[in-house]
Amino acid sequence: MLTEINKELTSQALELTHILVAVHPKEAKAHAMYGDFLFREGKMKEAQQAFRSTVKLDNSKFLVWSQLLQVDYNLSDYEGLLSESNEALELFPTQSLVYLFNGIANMQLKKYDDAISILNSGVAYAKKDKQLSSQFYSSLGDAYNFVKKHSESDAAYEKALEIDPTNATVLNNYAYYLSLRKERMDKAEEMSRKSNELEPNNASFEDTYGWIMYQQGKYKEAEMWVAKALKSSKNPSGVEYEHYGDVLWKLGETEKAKEFWNKAKVAGNGSDLLERKVNEGKLVE
Repeated sequence: MLTEINKELTSQALELTHILVAVHPKEAKAHAMYGDFLFREGKMKEAQQAFRSTVKLDNSKFLVWSQLLQVDYNLSDYEGLLSESNEALELFPTQSLVYLFNGIANMQLKKYDDAISILNSGVAYAKKDKQLSSQFYSSLGDAYNFVKKHSESDAAYEKALEIDPTNATVLNNYAYYLSLRKERMDKAEEMSRKSNELEPNNASFEDTYGWIMYQQGKYKEAEMWVAKALKSSKNPSGVEYEHYGDVLWKLGETEKAKEFWNKAKVAGNGSDLLERKVNEGKLVE
């Protein structure tokens, strides 16, 4: 469409669809068109409201529901995503995408058993779409890991990689969870290396590879990779700061290690041992 390449036309179309909604407030199609242009412009909150208005007026169009669920996800509105995907599931019980969004919402809200149940229910509907199937098994791998069902988690990751061997996120997550358990470290290293080759300069993937080096006692290599992760990240996570502190401690840079543990505490989401590292001023493993 011309509006996708011409910003002036897009602006005009946005204004016209806004007028259309004002003139025909009870026309679902008008709200849907307005929401579509808002979405293209990255105005997610406004798009969310437009699509919500659309489905209130006419809940029969799956395309609109899929757009609404995508916007909920983009906004990290997981309560909204859960509620609206539950509603969509009643209307479209064979649409795999709705199951996936519902599973993701449950997982983000730490309702892991519900996530596992809904993802297992929906995966059969995604068989014809390899990418979507891989995403289902990837999410199942994550969910099973959170409830410490490691054999089920590993099996789900293996299935995801069987479908799509180049799924960098699966390679990273599977490698990281293996490294936390200190299991099959050679496999973890291989998968992590591949994820970084597929998506270079990804801070999370670089941190994973650095952590695997750490677990293998290769502290200089670990320092290099976790430092790369901190440089690649616009907003480093508590985990990344904590990992860097751990590596520095092993390299004998104890004062600098303490600085990074404190940064990890401020950033949040560090490990269960972070508080002890900060309070005791030493590495706790």
